Amino acid sequence: MTKVLLIGLSASHGKISDWDGRTFLPQYRLNVNFANAVRKAGGLPVVLSPENLKDIETAEKNYPDLALEYMRRLDGLLLTGGGDIVEYKDKPTGLEDLLFTMDKLRDLWEFALLSAAHKLERPILGVCRGVQVMNRFYGGTLRRDIETEVEGAVSHRQRTSRENPSHSVRIEKGSKIYKIFRLEEIEVNSGHHQAAKEPGKDFLVTGRAPDGVIESMEHREHPFALGVQWHPEGMFQVSKEQLALFKAFLKAAAGKK
Repeated sequence: MTKVLLIGLSASHGKISDWDGRTFLPQYRLNVNFANAVRKAGGLPVVLSPENLKDIETAEKNYPDLALEYMRRLDGLLLTGGGDIVEYKDKPTGLEDLLFTMDKLRDLWEFALLSAAHKLERPILGVCRGVQVMNRFYGGTLRRDIETEVEGAVSHRQRTSRENPSHSVRIEKGSKIYKIFRLEEIEVNSGHHQAAKEPGKDFLVTGRAPDGVIESMEHREHPFALGVQWHPEGMFQVSKEQLALFKAFLKAAAGKK
């Protein structure tokens, strides 16, 4: 019997109004297309939302061990899209007011999951916010707002369905993602206002938009640690290339140590 691969999906958390309109219930938040893409590629998604600890110091203490316990049981880690990241190592630029929907608990949780996945050599796929989290984890920096920082930037926040492509991406030959797509240029959708800037240690740039914005990255030493800035979970049902990305991720998970 073939083993079903368990893939951890990072998620955010929040609250929803109860039936009485006066009380609020905690909830996990995740775009269901991420789970659908994992299922389509042959895996079983497991939601990994951060424990809702109000005390940041307690979270910093508890998250690493909890993340390690999860990743020992899981076959891969998918870092999903979402809001902006709280922590920055680069100097303030005056663009801090453009940041939104930040959640330090989620940042801490995803950094803990990444640390555990990297240590255990579990395959890692980062999407949109996910690749930004990966770049920060490996010591890189981010562009706080593309439209403000990149002259002549193409539109990275499309108004149409995410099934539709928005701009092209040039892929570096010889990279992991080139071996998946077998194309030097692909059409992708786009829904973000931030992106990786300076790559972190051993985290290589493998794809760029026409305006130079980083669109794909991969780790030099890790067996499979790859991130993309676009949203393949929005295109996998209409694009064989985007589905191939999830299948390659699951194939790596099947061959993990």
